[in-house]
Amino acid sequence: DSNAVGNNASAVSDISGNGRYVVFESTATNLTSDAVTNLRTHIYRKDTIMGEVLLVSSDANGLEGNNNSFSPRISDDGRYVVFESRATNFSTIVTGGTNQVFIKDLEDDSIELVSRDATGLTTANNASSNPVVSNDGMLGAFVSTATNLTAVSSGGIAQVYLKDLSDESIEMISRTSGNVAGDTASTNPDMSSDGVHIVFESRASNLPATNAFLHIYYVDTSATSHSVEQISVNSNGSTEATADCFNPSVSDDGSHVVFHTIASLDTLDTNGSIDVYYRDRNTPLTRVVSANSSTQNGGNGNSLNGRINGDDNYVAFESFASDLATDGMVGVKDIYIRDLSTNPTITIDKINLTPTGGEADQDSQNAAISSDGRYVSFDSNFNYDASDTNTLTDIYRAHNSTF
Repeated sequence: DSNAVGNNASAVSDISGNGRYVVFESTATNLTSDAVTNLRTHIYRKDTIMGEVLLVSSDANGLEGNNNSFSPRISDDGRYVVFESRATNFSTIVTGGTNQVFIKDLEDDSIELVSRDATGLTTANNASSNPVVSNDGMLGAFVSTATNLTAVSSGGIAQVYLKDLSDESIEMISRTSGNVAGDTASTNPDMSSDGVHIVFESRASNLPATNAFLHIYYVDTSATSHSVEQISVNSNGSTEATADCFNPSVSDDGSHVVFHTIASLDTLDTNGSIDVYYRDRNTPLTRVVSANSSTQNGGNGNSLNGRINGDDNYVAFESFASDLATDGMVGVKDIYIRDLSTNPTITIDKINLTPTGGEADQDSQNAAISSDGRYVSFDSNFNYDASDTNTLTDIYRAHNSTF
């Protein structure tokens, strides 16, 4: 609130629908007036218009969580934040000190346990993590190795779940059409703002893929019957990825899914590097996002961790490639944005530049994009702002120059 730079590192951000609010992890102790324990990781929300910073990982009375909190995600309006935490003082339901998922309502300061069973009274009996939240704050998707959340047996394997806080129902997402849990871990979900479209990673052998690699899958939770669609395939679906695929991100209408892989799913991708892909489920079409505009081949360095905006017009990602935009820096991980609305023309801009257009000489990563596509948040050790004098990892927000 005092505009002081955080006195310890901050990282792993998410950004609201219009870019006003940014949530992030931090071990800083000077971001708010709340008393927080030194070197304890907390979740904060920054209002970029008013300048206000709120401690999110606190109980309903504002007391800090008594253990570390991680992995924040925010609703489009900035009201709801989900995160994982080992804290035991957020809920009257005993959590046992393992990582569990919580949702904070920043309008009334209430906090609620998400990783609980259909009775609403029993906590997941093992760790829960990687949450995402719907815009109304009623739906939360997360990963858990618990065995007590649904009637479908998880086998103690990490599965993806969808919790409805309005009626306490909970559904295992990473299951077959015959209601059998994935036989190997499923992780890292993303979800559309209405909770209808969910994507995740899995190496399960009883989901559609026929090889043993980590694949990306899609589920429509509004469908009459449960089915799982493989996303990590080439355009006509005849060839599946022959290498692991990671970090799926889905548009609000479920039509586009972004992920990264070293596998070649596009005939134009011959660079042998990790590339960010998008899958247009409606066409269908699978293409490289992180592509050189001249050659249409993937960039000359690894690109990863793509995030698509809600309207599926833009993809933000990080890359070591120096040939994606005219100001690429060799050997440094930068933040880029691809404008999908100009397809088939490839429009990519680098956005982690200083106010005077200078280039960073240190890595930037963990890009998150606002639903409208106007802003991107990320973290970096580089001091983009003259007021940043702490030489630590900090959170920045950049404007999408192609917007």
